[in-house]
Amino acid sequence: MASIHANLLSRAIASLARVYRFQHPSEVATFLQKHPNLVPLLEEARPIIARLFGPETPVSVDVVYDPEGDEDDCRLFAFIEIARPVAEAMPLLDRFRDVWWIAASWDARRLLEFSLRYVYGQV
Repeated sequence: MASIHANLLSRAIASLARVYRFQHPSEVATFLQKHPNLVPLLEEARPIIARLFGPETPVSVDVVYDPEGDEDDCRLFAFIEIARPVAEAMPLLDRFRDVWWIAASWDARRLLEFSLRYVYGQV
């Protein structure tokens, strides 16, 4: 039974890697395997991000470590990459949080964050 669960989790992570940009793929995959509760949250978030920010909006995912913490003090960040002015992008992030993330974030147990990454001329 455990191998079936592990196989399904590996497939779900591979599916996420096709719709998100994993900055360090093996590190992100390992983090998601340790915290499988984050997988459905990332699955749910992607269409909401596409609806609010546009279907072609890239989202990069990376494990970010607290510089003042130990090596286990880290969380997963999903960076919504935008080339819009701040005044236009921030209300979209606020809407994302209001529409979905505030309620869903309880399941993340402070291990997943969504933020904006400004990439002028590169999106």
